[in-house]
Amino acid sequence: MARTLGERLIRKEKWSLCVLAASSLGLHLAGVAAIGNRLVADEIWYVPEANSLLHGGPPTDYVHPFLGKLFIMAGVAGLGDNPWGWRTASVVFATISVVIFYFICRRLAGKRTAFFASFILVFENFTFLYCGVAMLDVFSYTFMLLSFVLYLDKRYAACGAAIALAALCKSTGFLAGVVILAYWWFTWFTTRSPRFRGIGLLVASAAVTYIVLMPFVDFAATGEWLNPFRRAIEVTIGYGGNEPSELGPGALAVVRYPWDFVLSPGGNVVNPKLETKAILTPTVWLLLAPSMVYMAYQYVKRRRDIAIFALLWFGVTYLIWIPYSVLSAPYVHYYLPAVPAVCMALGFGIQRVWSRSAVNGVSLPGWLTKGAVVVFLLVHVLLFLALSPLAEPAA
Repeated sequence: MARTLGERLIRKEKWSLCVLAASSLGLHLAGVAAIGNRLVADEIWYVPEANSLLHGGPPTDYVHPFLGKLFIMAGVAGLGDNPWGWRTASVVFATISVVIFYFICRRLAGKRTAFFASFILVFENFTFLYCGVAMLDVFSYTFMLLSFVLYLDKRYAACGAAIALAALCKSTGFLAGVVILAYWWFTWFTTRSPRFRGIGLLVASAAVTYIVLMPFVDFAATGEWLNPFRRAIEVTIGYGGNEPSELGPGALAVVRYPWDFVLSPGGNVVNPKLETKAILTPTVWLLLAPSMVYMAYQYVKRRRDIAIFALLWFGVTYLIWIPYSVLSAPYVHYYLPAVPAVCMALGFGIQRVWSRSAVNGVSLPGWLTKGAVVVFLLVHVLLFLALSPLAEPAA
């Protein structure tokens, strides 16, 4: 039976992965050019701080660790104080994150799920926006993804180190460890295969790497040797205490409560001079809740690894902000690490639909099913192009 072009591309895994990575890179580079000198969201803090630190000035604050800031500084040092200098490091990490995400899905559910899920992620507007600008989140997010794939490969010491690097970019990187511990517990509960040694090695590696590297990272950025234990406390408690009434108008523009993120399609303004908003691509937003319900069904009925992993990933990185919002105002970009879990769930669902079409063979129902998948993906891309910074008029 002759294979379609699409099937051949998916089977040629290395080529499909290269196309995904190249698409991500090209889109992000175009995004840098489209946004230009207009600073997005927290770039108003990190870009001036990078320049200040490069010239021996003081940091804007000590609330966040400095590893992510060092990556921004490296871009400015290499390419200058311009949009390319500010954002190139983010673009590189964003492209790498797509490749890592592909392999996470590959290990959990196979290459077809990996392709569909990664395709959806590449053309997801919210992720695209925040992964392509000079903010700390993309660096932490990428190391979080790296820790997941290392855990699935049973490389526990390296996994712990990746968690530490995620947290050294932004303290929320430690949520990767919570996801992994929860997944370990669920797999132990169902298989009674403990792997206590591996999880102990992971925790020890994360703690040691974090404490040992913290002072060197601080010194590289600020020229100061700082107490790593005091800094660990400082960057952890720095996330609490901001009531909405205490925030300025610019900050309020990017505050979004967890329930609004899921229930409301509206986006947040990231710069008054930009039409682009921090909004999920509608194809992802509409299917966010159904995809998680589907994952719950797949776990209860089939005990699928991808189902429980996606549920825990989304639950830890999204639901944690519900109790947090009682104490402080959550910014919309806090939800960035949760979005790939939704894309993974959607990719698995699409793969199931595509596979069922193969059961019908070369028949009208089979072609209609595959056609529906192609139309969905095409609509997803078109909505992304309409909403993303690529549609911005020239500055």
